[in-house]
Amino acid sequence: MASFIGSLGSESSLSSVPSSITEYGQKLYEVQLRLQSYTSTSTGVTDYTVTLLSAFMACLPKDGAANIAEDILNSNNDEGLRALAQHLLTAVLIPSKYLLEPNVLLSEKLYYAPSH
Repeated sequence: MASFIGSLGSESSLSSVPSSITEYGQKLYEVQLRLQSYTSTSTGVTDYTVTLLSAFMACLPKDGAANIAEDILNSNNDEGLRALAQHLLTAVLIPSKYLLEPNVLLSEKLYYAPSH
């Protein structure tokens, strides 16, 4: 989990989010605590919520990660985190995969633990 914090060191000169390094560091710490407190579903389906949200935090530029951090911190419960992960999967990752490899998705079935 802590690995995504170290990968967020580059700062965009265009970004005004967050307003200070201290504020950003505090936000990352709060996100880490929130993801550590997440309780996986017990439906028997692998729950990739924390993995997916951590990957977004690690891979996005600082301003994008700050936006995802806000979404994570604004999720009132674990169901909200699962819904956010599901949204990122279906709105960002699956369409991106299709743009890169359109024939792959036609032959694959992508499954994710559904929100309840």
